[in-house]
Amino acid sequence: MKKYRIGIDAKWYHDGHTSGKVVVRNWLANLAAFYEFDVFLFLDSKSKGVPFQFKSENVFLVYCWAGNNLISNLTVVPFLSKKLKLDLVIYQNFPSFWGKHLKIAFIHDVIFKSNPEYYSIRERIYFSFLKPLSRFCDHVATISLNEIERIKKYGYGPPSNEPLLVYNGCNPTQVLSEKRISFAEIKQKYKLPETYILYLGRINIRKNLGVLLKAIEKIDKSVHLVIAGKKDWKQSEISELLNKKEINDRVVFTGYVLESEIMSIMENARVFVFPSKEEGFGIPPLEAMMAGTPVVVSDIPVLREICGDAAFYADASLPDEFAEKIQMILNDPSLRENMIQTGISHVNKFTWQQTAEQLKKAVTQTLNLNKL
Repeated sequence: MKKYRIGIDAKWYHDGHTSGKVVVRNWLANLAAFYEFDVFLFLDSKSKGVPFQFKSENVFLVYCWAGNNLISNLTVVPFLSKKLKLDLVIYQNFPSFWGKHLKIAFIHDVIFKSNPEYYSIRERIYFSFLKPLSRFCDHVATISLNEIERIKKYGYGPPSNEPLLVYNGCNPTQVLSEKRISFAEIKQKYKLPETYILYLGRINIRKNLGVLLKAIEKIDKSVHLVIAGKKDWKQSEISELLNKKEINDRVVFTGYVLESEIMSIMENARVFVFPSKEEGFGIPPLEAMMAGTPVVVSDIPVLREICGDAAFYADASLPDEFAEKIQMILNDPSLRENMIQTGISHVNKFTWQQTAEQLKKAVTQTLNLNKL
């Protein structure tokens, strides 16, 4: 029986954007699901020599130029795939239009298409290549049922094959939990208040933090808001709102936080709030549930899909609804405890082991479909 040779685009492993790095690292932490294949991991050549912990007799490291993911996937990856005689390659977003190997385009989301106002002109130009290139792949895989519908709506991927579902996960791995720092050190480092609600993620217009800054005015004055994450494109409303002293005095910006610090910051928050206007999946609310923190999220379809009955929902445009739900949790210890237990149970539905199995299923379906 033939042993298939599978390539995985893992160039984000060492130096990708935060969400991409989390996904790739957790894929690789669960490569045991791919034991029946020979797996070739494409890694950024700049990381050659950096220790790599997920080694196995059937895992091979392939270092390549990764200065631009689009260009690398169009040129370097297919050339190496031909040289290595790979049967199939999983590409991050952009698949190659050439090469005899089978191709899975793992498209994390196409929000740039449905909501271009959340992206810079440069980003929109960059992603404009995705639709025509996606027609050259054998399958598209993505991270939620909501995203599958969006991909189908805008015509990404081969028309003959349905997009495949590969949910993100949330359970901690050795990658995410190594060298954990004590909360006392973290609290001092970021000057965290005693009692706080938390937002963690990118800071840009899509994340809708303006509604959260307006909501904090209506919440008990002893409670502060901690915003953890890196500032991104378009955030003028945030700057304007912070000019109000009554808000400014109650808001702490930590900037980027290390992976090893996230769980402690989550665990010590009274409530986690995620008011995003649009998401492809939404890992942070699940991380908060895993940390034992009640969650309030915006009432959008994908967060209903991912968070189920384990979160409170509020209209993304209504600060009063967010304030009401947050205050309910703060005022009622039994409600808070019930939400914690429900969240811990719910998050067990989303594991990275399950993600790896679904990814393997996508590979097997593509191989069987084409009967190599």
